[in-house]
Amino acid sequence: MSKSKRFWTIEVIGRGGDLVGRYDVPLHRLEKSDVTELLKALVAKYENLEFEAVVNSFLNNRKGGPLKYVIGEPQCFMNLEKAHVGYYLFGPTVYAWARHSISAEAVEFVRKIRNPVAA
Repeated sequence: MSKSKRFWTIEVIGRGGDLVGRYDVPLHRLEKSDVTELLKALVAKYENLEFEAVVNSFLNNRKGGPLKYVIGEPQCFMNLEKAHVGYYLFGPTVYAWARHSISAEAVEFVRKIRNPVAA
């Protein structure tokens, strides 16, 4: 599967598991850092945060500065059974994730790295 034909699937899930939104973006259009910042922005948007809380969520942790909101950093995940990799981020009431498919060869490579004895 060529890189240009793969997509980031981006979803926001609300309370009770309701799908808030889904969007597919060509893989080459979003870099890793853009994906993680996008997830933070989506969680901030759908948490209905006040302006100041959104701004504070993106500030650094300097001593004496305003408290950051509870939006953390996106975490990486890998689902070898479904051949997906990506990032997820949980907020207090919503979560967002972005994933894309990987090739069967990549899945096999990761399995060999994780368990070299079985290879």
